[in-house]
Amino acid sequence: VNVWRVAMSSKSDLLYGDETSLFLSQGQTSLNQDQKPTWCNRRCSCLGMQRERWKVISVSLVVTAIMLCVLGLLAYYVVAPEVVKMLVKESKLEFDSILVTNPGNNSFRLTASASLILHTFLSVVIESTPMEVYFQQGQLGVITLPNLEIPAGYGKNFTVSNEFNISSHLVFEQFGRALLQDKELDWNINASTTINALGGFLSFPSTVLSKVVTVEGINGLSNFTLGPLDLTKSTPTQIILVLNATAMNPSSFSISPLGTLEFVAFYEGSDIATLVAKNVSLVKGVNYLEIEGTLSPSNLSAASSLMSQYLNGEPCSLLTKGKSSSVPMWSNLLPVLAISTKLQGPVQQLIQSLEIKHMGLAPLNNETASMNQTISVVIFNPLGSNSPIDILNVQFEIYLKYQTKTIASFSSPVIDIENGNEKNITVDLKSMDLFLPNSGIPFSGFLSDFLNSKTMDLALEGKIDVNVVAAVGKLSLSGLLLNAAQELEGMNGFSNNVTVLGFTLPRNDPVHLGIVIELATKFVNPSLAAMKVGTTTLDVFYEGEKMGQITAKDMDLLSGVNFVNFTGLVSPPPSSLKTAGFLFTRYFSGQDSVIEARGVSTESNIGWLRETVKDLRIETVLPGLKNYTFARLRPQTLNISFSEEHDPWIDGFFAVDIILPFTFEYSVKEVSMVAEVYYLGAPFALLSMDTVPCTFSNGTIHFNFTKALMASTDKDVFADFLKKMFLTPNATVTMIGNATAHVSAIFGDVWVTNIPLNGEPMFVEGTNDFLDKPLTILNPLITEGTADCLVIDLQLLIFNPSDNGLDLGPVDLELFLGAIQIANGSAADLYLHPGDNQFPITGTSCRTDNNHEALRVFLGNYLCSIKTSVTIQGNRESTKTYILKEALANLHAPAFVPGIPKGLINSALLEFNVIKILEFEMPAQLNLTNPFTVDVQLIKGHFNVTYHDYLVAEFDGAMNILLPGSKTIQSPPMDMSVEGVDLEILKKLIDQSLTVNITGSLSIRVGEYNLDMPYLQEGIPTSITLV
Repeated sequence: VNVWRVAMSSKSDLLYGDETSLFLSQGQTSLNQDQKPTWCNRRCSCLGMQRERWKVISVSLVVTAIMLCVLGLLAYYVVAPEVVKMLVKESKLEFDSILVTNPGNNSFRLTASASLILHTFLSVVIESTPMEVYFQQGQLGVITLPNLEIPAGYGKNFTVSNEFNISSHLVFEQFGRALLQDKELDWNINASTTINALGGFLSFPSTVLSKVVTVEGINGLSNFTLGPLDLTKSTPTQIILVLNATAMNPSSFSISPLGTLEFVAFYEGSDIATLVAKNVSLVKGVNYLEIEGTLSPSNLSAASSLMSQYLNGEPCSLLTKGKSSSVPMWSNLLPVLAISTKLQGPVQQLIQSLEIKHMGLAPLNNETASMNQTISVVIFNPLGSNSPIDILNVQFEIYLKYQTKTIASFSSPVIDIENGNEKNITVDLKSMDLFLPNSGIPFSGFLSDFLNSKTMDLALEGKIDVNVVAAVGKLSLSGLLLNAAQELEGMNGFSNNVTVLGFTLPRNDPVHLGIVIELATKFVNPSLAAMKVGTTTLDVFYEGEKMGQITAKDMDLLSGVNFVNFTGLVSPPPSSLKTAGFLFTRYFSGQDSVIEARGVSTESNIGWLRETVKDLRIETVLPGLKNYTFARLRPQTLNISFSEEHDPWIDGFFAVDIILPFTFEYSVKEVSMVAEVYYLGAPFALLSMDTVPCTFSNGTIHFNFTKALMASTDKDVFADFLKKMFLTPNATVTMIGNATAHVSAIFGDVWVTNIPLNGEPMFVEGTNDFLDKPLTILNPLITEGTADCLVIDLQLLIFNPSDNGLDLGPVDLELFLGAIQIANGSAADLYLHPGDNQFPITGTSCRTDNNHEALRVFLGNYLCSIKTSVTIQGNRESTKTYILKEALANLHAPAFVPGIPKGLINSALLEFNVIKILEFEMPAQLNLTNPFTVDVQLIKGHFNVTYHDYLVAEFDGAMNILLPGSKTIQSPPMDMSVEGVDLEILKKLIDQSLTVNITGSLSIRVGEYNLDMPYLQEGIPTSITLV
């Protein structure tokens, strides 16, 4: 080493000739002054030293090369193999997955994904070699390791795929059991291989690869779950099980195929079913299996317990043991597989639903009610439609819950349901006791809502014990859950379901100051539940105010139609009399009224029933009195006053017959009325009558009224009605409206309004065109005369045969003689009271070409005391009141004019003067009366004086006698002719009182009116004196 150090000294020393170091003795670090060489010495010495140094270096190099060769040989043949062994030993062999396929009797195909982790500083190649696989010291088989090129510092993933020949069936069975049962297991793998490096420059043959490889086992499929059980493929002779399973394979091994597997399921130590999973392949991770089997219990008790738990949705602990596989390689191994699992599905109620179709309740005491039920049971047959079952010895234990509270419970009697394939079964449960917790208080709350609610949710919870006869025999299932919800239709306060069929008010109750009421009703209970309520008392309200109280005896509210009769009193308190009047008003006017009945009490001493009755609320409609005539109006007298300025007023006396459908006593104090008046079905007036006092006796109201307005609504129809009144004996009208009455009842006074007047026909007596008794014209006085017209004042006597009065107001009338009008006149106020009426009339009579002769006759008759028949007529202009125009236009009333009482000539005085007689003349004087207020002048005359059939005298000539108005005068002497007269007879009449007739014509002037008229006056007192 020292030689090598010398040889390898600093290059600088050699290059720069610093040979100092050469002269250093061993152990010196520097030279003394006297030891330092000179330049020459140094030069010579340096050359010598260089030659020595090269010799040393050469020798060192040779020695080093020899040593390196020796060391290389030692490393290759001695060190390297040991290093390789060490690296292989520290390497790691792992199998990520192992797939076993194509199982045969002695071999199978093995495909594995593996990795070899080998930490080297050189890339190496491991040559392919067989690897022997040992399990528990026995050789299992051989697998082939492929060529592996492993980069420096890395491992290698590789795949093994080859036929795995089983070396020993005994060892394979041991391995298979461990694979199925154990969590993990070890393989011992041995192999001898060659490892090459540096491209084959380094080769290490016969390198031993021996590894213990731990792989995960299947671990008995400990994470194994069974899905919902389907029994619907069952047959009449077998119960077929179909279910899904989930198996978690934690192992590295996948097996395909594992084959069709057969298992036996055990429950509570008894085998109950055989299960088959077809064409199973087991992969690493999650496996889904479809399993089918048959229920073939060796112990029916265990099977019953299992089905009870399963149907209730409770987890069922099963032990499933492998029995065989269709793959021979695995068939002997499968029995070691024992899988503990739980079978759990959703709750499947054997009684899928239970619906109450009818429920009848009868109270027994505070804790119990008797109940009859008809229920509809929907059977759930878990075996399906091809495997009928019969349900025997069924017993329900049910709790009724409302709003989460238990309100009642009951246990049913044992019943049998031989349903076969029928799904819906109706069952009658008779006479069960319904137990009510907490003295029935929760049940009372339920009943209160039930009586007044439209719908309510009722829960039925409980358990069922049942024997099911199925294909495997009779299974005794116990504690099966029942959980049914039902929307129960309540009585809804009997809204729109209570009908008042009728009621009567037969009498008063003087003790309790009310009217007895008897009420018939129809209750329609829309609910399926019926209830025996017993004798029940209700208060009756209208508009929130109490009207009275009613009671029903032994009230049963059955499902459907119930007829319930009530008795009670109508007895509103004083504060509610006004509202009572409104109620009666609506009833009598035919309007329906909503009334409410509120529960008060029951005769039962059961607390929950009493509380329930207090919550009873019933709304119903009290129908109004329709199409019923209970007020018949009879006009006794009726006076109608017409005016141009306003509608007619009516005064009258009416009678109203009250015909009520009730017999209780009452009285009427005051009435008012508003009615529309109809003629021939058409309305023409609205009659309004204010409140007036009345008398009431034997059901008839009598009242007088004045100034009731009769407002025209159709003047043309009104006019037709009045025309009918004038021209016929009576006119028929109807009145439709309502009346208001102040009624005194036993409980107080009420005002009843809108009492309908239902339009019964009423006869209104007419004047019959005054045919019953002709009109009479009295004292027609001519007050003025002009050249063509006479002004006449007269009195018109009219008899009104009707009991009704008509105030026609101002009326213009026309006077006809035959068909010829001879005068017209006006009455200032023509008021036709019943019976005789006399009215002053002022009129005129004007001469025309048409009426000249008629006037001559009319005035002549009047002045001669001759009764003349005439006609009084009207026209549309006779009145300014529109509704009277048509009536007066058709007026043709017969009348007569009696004439003046004594005629124009009161008496006559004739002188039998012999001298004058010889000249055929006889002086005469007439006593004359002017009936008019205007002067009348007798201008000339031509007439005969006769006594019986004998001519007494004759006059023909001027008279020129002025008669002052309303005066009686004696005429100046007038010479009458007796020519042709039988003087002997005339002599016999001297000094005798006799009456003569004057027949002929007169020419008169009334005022300025000249008139030639026929003249006939009979019975004129006359005397003949002898001169």
